[in-house]
Amino acid sequence: MKKILLLACSLGALLSCNRDEIPVQNLPDNIPAVNEATKGTIPVHLRIGGNYITTKGTSPNENESTLANVRLTIQAWGSSSITPAYTQTYDLGNDSDIIVNMAACEYAYFTVESGKVENGQFLSTLEGQKDFLYATGKIRLTWEEMQNQDSPFEVTISRNINKISIEKISLKWSNENYDSREFRIKKIYLSDVPRSYISNCSNVTVKGYNSNFTGTKEDVRIYNHGGLDGYTLRCVSDNKYYTTNVHRLDDQLVDEVDAVVSKSNPYVTPHTYYAYISNSSKSIHISTAAPDANYVNLYVPVTTIVIEAELDGEKMYYKVPVVEGLATAPTNTHIIFKELSITGLGSSTLHGSKAFENISFKFEDWVVDNRSEAAENI
Repeated sequence: MKKILLLACSLGALLSCNRDEIPVQNLPDNIPAVNEATKGTIPVHLRIGGNYITTKGTSPNENESTLANVRLTIQAWGSSSITPAYTQTYDLGNDSDIIVNMAACEYAYFTVESGKVENGQFLSTLEGQKDFLYATGKIRLTWEEMQNQDSPFEVTISRNINKISIEKISLKWSNENYDSREFRIKKIYLSDVPRSYISNCSNVTVKGYNSNFTGTKEDVRIYNHGGLDGYTLRCVSDNKYYTTNVHRLDDQLVDEVDAVVSKSNPYVTPHTYYAYISNSSKSIHISTAAPDANYVNLYVPVTTIVIEAELDGEKMYYKVPVVEGLATAPTNTHIIFKELSITGLGSSTLHGSKAFENISFKFEDWVVDNRSEAAENI
């Protein structure tokens, strides 16, 4: 295997032990070694494991459970608490069972990453994970633990990104007068999706600009903020209108649909999205304003599933929050909506009072959140 980085310093003063006395373990045959054994090193058997999630939508990615460009980074520490004694990085390809020959140290961190690489860096942003989902994991081992190894040390890797699945959308009109009218689903998408993982979005903001703004607009932080077309509101302090930038990622976050749904014919085409999730409890409103600079800061709301539909050609929207009441945004979690039941008219605008409904649920990391009961009144 190719060693792509080696930052080494003298290990003579690292430990007072005699390297000639370091015991050599008998490890299983046919396990690839990522580096050469030399005098004074011991072999450490690592096994990479973890859980994987699938990619978006109605066309699953055939590489959804594949390790890709796996990289192992070792930081070995000695007497210094400021800098590691040595750092080594190895490309592992798709190997998940390896031997690494370790020189003497007090302890070491073994970090494994998998995913798409560009210019030597792993892509962990949402749009960087179209082909392979980014995953990482780390373990810490002492020199004594390495010497006394009797089974492989497992580095469990996991995703930060979440999987959101919708299995069924049904009509259960509370007003029977709507039974004879055509209800057609046109789009299903996610709104207010962080580009990268943010542990708590409660005070996260994006900028909205008025027509006089002439500077450089900020880079994307949130996809589909306020919907697919940007969000415009009036600032009462200066009576000017401010609009957020439009940042869309349709091939990952938006599904075009053209399906007629009725009480006897629910929509059962599964839709799956992978995304980071905003856990904010705030609605979209102005946080701070800089009228002289011609921009305002707008809060980011909770990530929602948006169903855009038509009732006899009249457009209406339904929104369902993906999470609620969480102090920390979820990671590496599969959230399943078993059924979304529409019982009343939606809102004529994306931000109308009828569009937003609350759904209570709970989940645990990498335990499927299987919502077996219908989510009604959306």
